[in-house]
Amino acid sequence: MVNSGPPRNRAEQDLAIFNLAIDSKLRGCDLVKLRLEDICSGTNARRRATIVQKKTGRPVQFEISEQSRNSVEAWLPMLRTTGSRYPFPSRLHASPHISTRQYARLVHRWVQSIGLESTSYGTHSMRRTKAAQIYRKTGNLRAVQLLLGHTKLESTVRYLGIGGRRVEYCRGLTSDRRPPASTPVVAFGPLTTTSPPRTHSRLIPTQLRMALTAPPSAAGN
Repeated sequence: MVNSGPPRNRAEQDLAIFNLAIDSKLRGCDLVKLRLEDICSGTNARRRATIVQKKTGRPVQFEISEQSRNSVEAWLPMLRTTGSRYPFPSRLHASPHISTRQYARLVHRWVQSIGLESTSYGTHSMRRTKAAQIYRKTGNLRAVQLLLGHTKLESTVRYLGIGGRRVEYCRGLTSDRRPPASTPVVAFGPLTTTSPPRTHSRLIPTQLRMALTAPPSAAGN
């Protein structure tokens, strides 16, 4: 059976959700509740945004890449016709925006569309992917902690699935003990991607973004 791909408006919304999810590194409960004023100024997408996390009650800031800004701005004209204050409105009248369950179903559909096992991926895959890339590139765990909005460094270690001898030392950072001033606090072990810290959280492969950006007529080819 030939899949002709999603309708254009759905494809534009999917791409905007995907790109913002990767860039923002937000939990699903915060992503779905984003408001237009959080990420847009008039008809233009902002370069950065700040939201207050539901879980911690603390603000977290994230950069919005050019790729994400372009996808949001492409989706805006259709979105404006709905009158919604949310970039990802729900089709259900009872809710102004999509639910976390709907978001999870989207992620599974995207993963299945490129022939991968959807049970290995989920909304935490979206949250972990860019954070893992930043850690691989910089080794700066403190920075990743701030980007993820974690209150404890140890939570970031567990979330990324970092292994190695420095993990035990990281646990010491969360207690009353503090490392000597000369000791680097970002020299942790390697990132483990083969054994994610939780189910449904493998990192998102690059081919998924390519599939979502493909023209609708080519999506199933």
